[in-house]
Amino acid sequence: KVPDAHEIRIDWNSDGDFNGTGENVTSRVLARSPVMIQYGRDTARALSPIAPGSMSFELNNISKDYSPEFASSPLNGLLGPGRAVRYQRTHLSTTYTMFRGHLDDYDLLPERSERSVQFTCLDALAKFSGATISTDLYQGIRTGQAIGYILDKIGWPTADRDLDAGATLIPWWWEEQTDAFQALERVVNSEGPAAFVFVDADGKVVFRDRHHRLLRTASTTSQATFRDT
Repeated sequence: KVPDAHEIRIDWNSDGDFNGTGENVTSRVLARSPVMIQYGRDTARALSPIAPGSMSFELNNISKDYSPEFASSPLNGLLGPGRAVRYQRTHLSTTYTMFRGHLDDYDLLPERSERSVQFTCLDALAKFSGATISTDLYQGIRTGQAIGYILDKIGWPTADRDLDAGATLIPWWWEEQTDAFQALERVVNSEGPAAFVFVDADGKVVFRDRHHRLLRTASTTSQATFRDT
């Protein structure tokens, strides 16, 4: 099982509070399949494409609570993709949100030696794929402004953005019937290596330009000390 310092909740009834019946699934997490979280790029290279954040974990399903065909399950009618997921960890009395996203898929493992279900989750960046946008023509804007215009077109709240201005000036910029995720990738590629876009644990879209590692406090000052004793 996952230690008490960890907590995974799934908003089965989609009411936004993670406190409904069966929404705290922490005690069901199986240690044989560790909770895996991944952010960043497809591969560990600065020029690799950006990728949505993902999380995977496995739950004990001996009770058949996560089996859609089991009518007696307290979650009957609520199982399915798109449900909000939150993973938190408490360290030294401070609680940190490690991942926040939604269920993408799950795989039932009915064999007697398993009797479990494997969940796969993605963060909000995945929702950009499949959203088609068209913009006005803009002259002399920075990459951060371009990302802001992309977010405007998909209706992303202004309060849920943390965007650097960008170190690159784009002479002319527009998109015409473009997938929103591809549009984000184009702007990040225009900014150059070290720039990236991700969704943080609070659900904000974050853009960091290619100079962020030279200028931001998180990169220029020590964040922690590790010792062997």
